[in-house]
Amino acid sequence: MSSFVFQIVVFKLTFWYNVSVKEVDDVEEKIIKLNKNGYILAKDLKENKIPSIYLTRLERLNAINKVHRGIYVLKDVAEDELYINSLVYNDLVYTNRTALYLNELSNRQSNVIDVSFPFGRNTTYYGFKSFISRKEHIYRTGISEVVTPSGNLVKCYDKERCICNLFLYDVFDEEEKAYAILEYKKKFLNLEKLYEYAKILGCYERVKNIFEVIIWD
Repeated sequence: MSSFVFQIVVFKLTFWYNVSVKEVDDVEEKIIKLNKNGYILAKDLKENKIPSIYLTRLERLNAINKVHRGIYVLKDVAEDELYINSLVYNDLVYTNRTALYLNELSNRQSNVIDVSFPFGRNTTYYGFKSFISRKEHIYRTGISEVVTPSGNLVKCYDKERCICNLFLYDVFDEEEKAYAILEYKKKFLNLEKLYEYAKILGCYERVKNIFEVIIWD
């Protein structure tokens, strides 16, 4: 932004909104305090009746960076792509390889982000590997929250749903499947919950056959 444009922004704040320079500074401090985990949302300003033009000034002052339409991050906060995605799409759920990694069931970090959306979403231009659930109960089963490597909470399928997905989607290699199943058995085993999900998702016999063998191994 040029110095001239910046001066126009300041003029609009002090003249159109009839506020002093000190009041501008006070509002900017209030905006900074509205941050959640270092992120500021334009909708939160609207709810607090704060003109969005203040965001332009804060961006010009290098106090915040714009990471998506209506989403800003404080200058000293590292951008968390997984968290930003969840702010942009509130019905996004991390699934498959991404969910395995976030649930500590994988020793790989894929460059491709796997997400699930409910039926009806047009995800052609989102840049994700999307798995659309045609039935509501399939989309809903196992939705939980996990912490990203940057420390932010995002929606993600839980460990039991991750294990079921190994039997539902033909996208995993044998090494991935074996690692996830053995890690789940050693650290997180909950057969009652796993079998409940497997029945809902239609993979009960396949899941049961595997786990009846490995729990005695």
